[in-house]
Amino acid sequence: MRHQTRMQMEIMALSMVDAFLACRAFMPKWRDMPNDESVFDKFLLTVIPQLDRRAEEELLTTAAADDAVVEQCQQVPIGRRVVTEGANAGRTTNTQQRCGACKAEGRKEVNKHGEPTSATPRTSYTCSIHPGVHCCHSTKVLTHPERDCWQRHLQSHDAVEE
Repeated sequence: MRHQTRMQMEIMALSMVDAFLACRAFMPKWRDMPNDESVFDKFLLTVIPQLDRRAEEELLTTAAADDAVVEQCQQVPIGRRVVTEGANAGRTTNTQQRCGACKAEGRKEVNKHGEPTSATPRTSYTCSIHPGVHCCHSTKVLTHPERDCWQRHLQSHDAVEE
């Protein structure tokens, strides 16, 4: 390993520990966590994806693999990203995909004038066990009863298991 790389890693490690200790002392979220859990690991899993987006993707695939032991699907956010250019540069937004169920049924997004567009509705949610399945959020049914995509995914998953 090159000397410069080792120095950068050492400075990064010192900064992470200092940030953790500051959060542990002053932020209620971290201060009130019991010591019997690995609080530092949880802190790192929260901070590292904010520093490097590749780490977030790796954590999502690892989490999806860990969730495979869960017996039923759970709706989880796809992830977050930082806008790199334009008026919102530097802001963090949800990663979005098009809803697969809406696409299969030919549903279209509605613009601010209430007119359908040519695009399928966007979603920020996926399945914990099936990360390639993107569905409208389960609460969307309250405002758009036709968008019961998540319920249909659960029903199709149950039918496959039986």
